[in-house]
Amino acid sequence: QEFNISKSIFFDSKEYLLSSENKEHVERLITGLEDKHLKELTIQGHTDHIGQKEDNFILSEKRAKSVYTFLLAKGVESSLINIIPNGEESPIANNDTPEGRAKNRRVDINIKYENKIVVIQQEPIPAPALSSIQELYQLLEKPYSQFQINPAKDTVLTCKEGTIVVIPANSFELNNNCASREILFEVKEVYQFSDMLTENLSTLSNNRLLETHGMLKTSAKDCDGNDLKLKKDHPITIFVPAASQPENLAIFSGKRDSTNQINWNEQKEIAPFFTSKKDIANSLRPMSDPLFRCPFFFCRIKNFFGFWNIRSYNYKTQTQQELAALKNKYGVKDLKKLAVAMNIDMEDLSAENIIAKSKMEKISKGGASTNDIDYIVFRNSKLEWKNCDVFSNIKQSKLATIKINIPPAANTDCKIIFKKQKALISGTRHENKFAFRNIPKDETAWIVAFKYEDNSAFISAQEINTSKKIIQPKAFKKVTLEELKSQLKRMDI
Repeated sequence: QEFNISKSIFFDSKEYLLSSENKEHVERLITGLEDKHLKELTIQGHTDHIGQKEDNFILSEKRAKSVYTFLLAKGVESSLINIIPNGEESPIANNDTPEGRAKNRRVDINIKYENKIVVIQQEPIPAPALSSIQELYQLLEKPYSQFQINPAKDTVLTCKEGTIVVIPANSFELNNNCASREILFEVKEVYQFSDMLTENLSTLSNNRLLETHGMLKTSAKDCDGNDLKLKKDHPITIFVPAASQPENLAIFSGKRDSTNQINWNEQKEIAPFFTSKKDIANSLRPMSDPLFRCPFFFCRIKNFFGFWNIRSYNYKTQTQQELAALKNKYGVKDLKKLAVAMNIDMEDLSAENIIAKSKMEKISKGGASTNDIDYIVFRNSKLEWKNCDVFSNIKQSKLATIKINIPPAANTDCKIIFKKQKALISGTRHENKFAFRNIPKDETAWIVAFKYEDNSAFISAQEINTSKKIIQPKAFKKVTLEELKSQLKRMDI
């Protein structure tokens, strides 16, 4: 005889990770299923109607996959689970009220099973309580640098690790409710191997090895917490700290798959270039004594860059010539009309600001020289993961496949780091081992494996040479989250 049991769990707005309460509900739902013949388990994700339909479909899928990942960690076979994202299309309550929307932000779980007779021949050995490796990655996730900004004004942001973001005024698609209010802009900088590991990142583009020169993720939210997009033809400019000027550098965008692995796709329409602190400072220097007047917008640039010389400049003639050229370019005759044409706030109106903004635009379009490189610069039209990379040029004959003698499981992950190539790869499952294919042969590398069991983190890390085909790893060691992060810092040296 076939039986059905169902349960709905609920989420806060925009959330998709399982709360402790939801984990308890799901665990109670599946308790005892090991004594049943499980036929099918369906997970349907839902959202309220706030936001774009496409975004809500993706959010409903993430909610369903959070339950899916949790069930795998609890021993449910993946072949029996069916995920159905519904977006906002199947409400069970009125979306026009907060109470109704709260009921619609849900995941419905339906289980079909039959009773079976279980013959117990001996007392089973209790297995340890497993947790998903994705739960560990969520605990290790690096926080964003967050900024409250006025979207109607030109903005320059500096982040904790040196990234600079230049946001022109009126770059975001805003609804009427939030058009005149501040927005939240977020930047996540990932320039060290330790951060790449905790963010579950890799350097592969459709299985081709990349050598990274820095990754970052940008996002923005309006006053209601909705994700924002940049307007068409309104890119922001990003300055990524760089120690060198690699040939054939390209910009890649990153997308995660259903297993949370990231793949990088080259953005051929984005042409990165290089610039230096000196070039930026010279291009932004006001054409008069900085001690005499320091308007708000460009004082912020001064504070971010920190390269101003406290001395006077006599650039009166040059200023007049440059202003005349700009007026001619924009077809205006006075300073105020020029400021309007260049979208400069009247509070910041001055000849110095107008010229400085013109030169900032020149930098954003690649007009600076390439001496003393300090930054990779590119214009970005989408808020998402971006990676500054070059394709590895290692010949096929110099590539190898190795296996790590660690059994793959839902609560385990394994990665390999090549410091020389600035590359990091996630292992794939093969013959009850983690395998790494098409990696540099006869190279020194680090193998780093994580395990998350019974709400505790474990790590195995060791330096190897890829001349060996099978690697016997060190035993996993139980660590706190802070100890784990500290051990990963060794990869940055």
